[in-house]
Amino acid sequence: MLLRRSPADHSFIFSDGVQVTASSARKVHIRRLHDLLHLLIQRGDNERARRAWSILARCKEADWMVMWSTALLILSNESPPPSGRDESRSVEFLRIMMLQYPNDREAILQELIINLINASKYQEALSELDLYLPTFPYQENPMLHMFAGMLSLYLAQPSSDAGFAYNNAQLREAESHFKRAVSLDPESSIASTFLTRVQHILTGDGEGNGNTVKGRSACEL
Repeated sequence: MLLRRSPADHSFIFSDGVQVTASSARKVHIRRLHDLLHLLIQRGDNERARRAWSILARCKEADWMVMWSTALLILSNESPPPSGRDESRSVEFLRIMMLQYPNDREAILQELIINLINASKYQEALSELDLYLPTFPYQENPMLHMFAGMLSLYLAQPSSDAGFAYNNAQLREAESHFKRAVSLDPESSIASTFLTRVQHILTGDGEGNGNTVKGRSACEL
């Protein structure tokens, strides 16, 4: 005699974004699909993962906005065009999520900055930070100040290694962001190191033409 398992007897691996009890066959299938989605991502099977996501996102039981990081991972794993990795779709997606999912804006903004940096859009990344950092809660986020400081330092450097003409105004901005990062996270050795480097450049203490390359290398993002 075959015994049928009740929905409550099923166990699942992942739960983010699908907080439903397995009280019906439909909900069991949704939870199984959610588990399958994560397993496909871990195995690098992005085509099947994308199909699983497209089904799951249509289910009313799945909070796709909570699962934005999973969607971003699928977008990031798509095969790049011949010209190289295209970050435009990820950036567009993150901008939409910033508007539609305000509860997680800090984490989304961090991912947006990382994607802009990966696309070598350093000025755009800094402009995005300048827009949000003056307001709460972003002004209390040490990582966002670290990003702003590193971007300011990178953009302050000479356009070529032939000359030595740091942008002092940009350096002051970098110093301000690193100081804020250190005050928010005193344990951050990275913020302290960058702050010391910027201050050395501003005072001319041990910084010269020969250190321009070294400074540029330290700021490669």
